[in-house]
This record gives sequence, structure tokens and C-alpha cells, in this order.
Amino acid sequence: MKEIIRNKLNRGVTLTDLVIAILIIGIFTGILTSGFTKIYRNNIYIKENEQAQYYAIRTLEDIDRMPYENVTNTLNLELAEKYNIDENYLSINIENYNKDDPNKEDIIKIVTVTINYKVLNQDIQYSLKKVKIKEI
Repeated sequence: MKEIIRNKLNRGVTLTDLVIAILIIGIFTGILTSGFTKIYRNNIYIKENEQAQYYAIRTLEDIDRMPYENVTNTLNLELAEKYNIDENYLSINIENYNKDDPNKEDIIKIVTVTINYKVLNQDIQYSLKKVKIKEI
């Protein structure tokens, strides 16, 4: 009787042990793969968002250095060519602060820079506003 028990203990790995080990490895592999995929997607999103912020801030800084008279709605083409980017990616909207009252002097403009981009089949829009004041 002792020899039968001893022989069963010395057989090595059984099929049941092997199946359980493979299942455990499969579960942990799935969890790790899912985690790495989420990290990868977040990194892509962060990099694209960083680039959009960079272009928006850089554009507003360039507009801040321009003379007041040159700040018009034609800046879209000029700055898109300057940065060598698509016009659909960068859009600039300029409106007069006193647009409702034509009797007031035009000394303030509101500049809105909008960056439209796509990350992982998701459309994202990033906007910044700035006030441009005419220097007298």
C-alpha cells in the first residue's frame, strides 16, 4: 500500500495541475495586457494634448507680438503656413469686443484659438481665448 502511494506521489505533474497553471497564466496575461493597453492609449492622448496646447500657446504668443491692426481673421492661413500645419487643425476666430455698438472705438479684440484633433477615433477640441488691446 505504501508503494502505491509513493508511486502516485512520484509521477510528476498531472494533466489537472497543468490545466490549472495554464488558466492562471492566461488570466494574469489578460489582466496585464489590458493594463498595458490602457497605459499606451493614455500616453498617446497625453502626447497629442501636449502638442495641441503647445500650438495654441505659441499661436497666442505670436498674436500678442503682432500690431493690433494686423490681428484679423486672415491669420488662419498665415499661421497655418508658418507652422506648416493643416488649416483644419488650427482655427483662429477674432471678434471685436464692441461689435454690438458701432459708435464705440475699436480698441479691444477677443482672439479664440481652437485646435481640433483626433485621438484613437475620438474628436477632441482644445480652445484658448485671449484679449488683444490696442496700444495707444
